[in-house]
Amino acid sequence: MDRPLGEAVVSLGVEFVLGTQVREEVVYEGGRVSGIRLSARDGGRERTTTADHYVSALPVEHARATWGRALRAADPRLGRCDALRTDWMTGVPFCLRTPTPVVHGHINCLDSPWAVAGIGQAQFWDVRDFARDYGDGQAHDCLSAIGSEWDKPGILYGKTARTCTKEETVAELWAQLKDGVNDSGRARLRDEDRLGGSWTPR
Repeated sequence: MDRPLGEAVVSLGVEFVLGTQVREEVVYEGGRVSGIRLSARDGGRERTTTADHYVSALPVEHARATWGRALRAADPRLGRCDALRTDWMTGVPFCLRTPTPVVHGHINCLDSPWAVAGIGQAQFWDVRDFARDYGDGQAHDCLSAIGSEWDKPGILYGKTARTCTKEETVAELWAQLKDGVNDSGRARLRDEDRLGGSWTPR
């Protein structure tokens, strides 16, 4: 695709309405979905928008809060979603100066406090030259790391992921990833190779 995805879908008639929150996503009347109830995040005017089709692309813990009484009565099975337990899995893509194909697949740091996992992206992307095709030419790989355990102290600050700042979370994920990958004595991940990490919230 030559254009960014956002531009491409806008050209097809899609409209992005930013700064808006869902009050009752599915308005159910007369045996059918009749609209979506929206309001501005700052508590502004509420409105209902309609369409030919509706897609709820939300995590279940957010989606179930938008199902009104009428919709739940029409399909009582939706109530089962209230019992689902959810948790977070959030990560950081680390841009590296040198190609770092640690393993052809996923990395699991089994003894890391935050249950860290990762994957080297460049080896799987269909590009001839990562540095040429992405960014400003400095990055030759992208090592994505995720943390899944949010309630155990980390190895740098002794804090849980829930209580870390954005910067502390990035540093902690990098430290635990290095600790897991370099445990054989070979320094596959080095601080000097790291260009930085971009925070990507869930």
